Amino acid sequence: MKKAEILYQRNLFDAIQKVGDLEQLLQINLNTLWQICSAKQYNKFYIPKKNGTARLIENPNRVLKDLLKKLNFLLQCSYTHIRPKCVHGFTIRKGSQKPRNIISNAKKHINQNYLLNIDLKDFFHSVKEAKIKQLFLEKLGKTDANLISILTKLVTLDGRLPMGSPTSPVISNFALLDVDEELEALAGYLKYNFTRFADDLSFSSNERFTPSDIYLIKDAIKYHGFEINPDKLQLFGPKDVKIVTGLVVTDKVELPPNYLVLLEKEIFRFKEFMLLNHKYHTQANLEKINRIKMEIRGKWNFAHMVMPSHELVKQLKLQMEYAFNPIEDFESTNWLDMPYLFF
Repeated sequence: MKKAEILYQRNLFDAIQKVGDLEQLLQINLNTLWQICSAKQYNKFYIPKKNGTARLIENPNRVLKDLLKKLNFLLQCSYTHIRPKCVHGFTIRKGSQKPRNIISNAKKHINQNYLLNIDLKDFFHSVKEAKIKQLFLEKLGKTDANLISILTKLVTLDGRLPMGSPTSPVISNFALLDVDEELEALAGYLKYNFTRFADDLSFSSNERFTPSDIYLIKDAIKYHGFEINPDKLQLFGPKDVKIVTGLVVTDKVELPPNYLVLLEKEIFRFKEFMLLNHKYHTQANLEKINRIKMEIRGKWNFAHMVMPSHELVKQLKLQMEYAFNPIEDFESTNWLDMPYLFF
């Protein structure tokens, strides 16, 4: 996005002083705005995590989500001008800048002997309503209390950031500004690399991390009110395979060795199911089918972003498109082969 457009949008948001300004900016009348704040509705569901537990997703309804998308864009434009160098997650690109994403985050740790990964526990849910209200007050200065109240209500659920709202990532970035600033200063003093992608913090160096180094990092995080997930703290040495936000980092950035193999198996299983569904009209749950399609396509998009010229990645695109739009095959089928888990 052009720098001039980002600056224009940032100035629009930073200049609001009363509820009427927000009405005009979001193109919504006050009564509707209050109704949305008073009757926020979220579709809550769980998705499985790799460790066997489940992650709560809180998806806002269509009206609220559309409004939050508009607000997210404004907040992103406001954040990008104060974004620390260490931040690579959930941020827009300004002008001709190189994109900041999961790949740029991992690339900062190429060719390093030692790597320390730290995960923040219950990241979005740990950003509470009082903190968010304070962030808006600091951002907008002296302004109408009703405006601060409405903004806070729009972006929170049950007194904290919801996991699944369009505005939660950028607001969490605002909430971590002090942490980022302190850890960047610490990294500069100790001469190691530091990046953050959402709740994943990575530190790397060609020199061993001392217990004192790790203590200083932990202490800085805790001082600002965030909790470290002890189960996800990882320390890698020179001989270890180093992983940064799920990517293998050596002298380059690659997918984990089994990523494409598992994706190919997933595509094949889905293709077999869809062929049977077309042939026998099983009336499988359409919502679940679409969710699985989104998940598979998301995994492929990620693979293509990391390794765009890999031959298997190209082949998997063709396999995926065929699985999503199968040609009916009327040959005999063994019902024992039915992938029943999709029902």
